Amino acid sequence: RLPYRKIADRFEQLHGLELSGASAWHATERAARAGRCEYEQIRRQIQQAEIVHVDETGIKREGEQAWIWTFRTSEHTLYAVRESRGSDVPAEVLGEDFPGTVICDGWTAYPAFSSNLQRCWAHLLREAEDAASDHEEAEPVYRYLKQMFVGLQSWLETDP
Repeated sequence: RLPYRKIADRFEQLHGLELSGASAWHATERAARAGRCEYEQIRRQIQQAEIVHVDETGIKREGEQAWIWTFRTSEHTLYAVRESRGSDVPAEVLGEDFPGTVICDGWTAYPAFSSNLQRCWAHLLREAEDAASDHEEAEPVYRYLKQMFVGLQSWLETDP
């Protein structure tokens, strides 16, 4: 996530290698081409998964807004950098007819992509806690969700 000139600076600082920003860019491009076949293989395996965790994080790319999308299963992780934060990205990576469950936050791109969604526990608990701090009647719901989460974690640790 560093600009290429900073990548070159780091190589000089850490390894004593002098690179230009352009050389760092060319090395990145060559690495991307070399890994393309493996990338596509991982993407196909993720498309066949029953459950995929998906998230996106905003970044600047060449001064323009872009997003790093993460698609993760228990065995694979795939990153996709795109200029879009819309449902077109999961459709591109997972396929238009992805039959599995998408675990995600509440971003609107996900319901536009699939109706088979599960909310991420971290987001769910954070939103419930925020609601409980603003509304007294939401406190029991937050406590119950937290207890349920702790119980599920304990159960998963017992080799269900």
